Amino acid sequence: MPPKTPRIFKRLFVGIPVSAEIREKTTLLLKELQHTGAELKLASPENLHITLHFLGKMEKGKISLVEQFLSSVTLKSFSAKIRGIDAFPNVANMKVIWAGLESKELQTLTSMVRRLFSAEEIETPHLTLARIKSANTTVEQYIKKHQDFFFGEMLVDKFILYESELTAAGAIYTPLKVFPLL
Repeated sequence: MPPKTPRIFKRLFVGIPVSAEIREKTTLLLKELQHTGAELKLASPENLHITLHFLGKMEKGKISLVEQFLSSVTLKSFSAKIRGIDAFPNVANMKVIWAGLESKELQTLTSMVRRLFSAEEIETPHLTLARIKSANTTVEQYIKKHQDFFFGEMLVDKFILYESELTAAGAIYTPLKVFPLL
């Protein structure tokens, strides 16, 4: 077998880890979602995070520049509520089931991060629960039932630059650098 070629690119995203309380409540909901009979891939509890911005493939040599950009973000720690379940792009044509967030400061942080990378498309900060291969009416009912579900409130005191490595067993998220908030 030929030697493995080193990867020159990394898949990167900026996110926030969820609190233990949020992880626990989300894990219970994921078990319920699994029983809808839909063909889906649930987020693994250890990988739960709030996505601020997906950067995509980045050359390894440019990661230090990304870190330098992210280091320029200055914002005080804040509280964020996680409430409600919805789907991207919409419930009728769902590809991703996600939980929403309530926090003006989180919107500010997301905007600050996105501006650093000249991102023009609007991205909603969210907590991904599952990726849908094939939905059914049970999933639609599940979303409607939980559209106002309160996951909890958590302190946001940092954000993280993550590497996302896709494997046959699922994604592996590795924190590359932590950026504390004030």
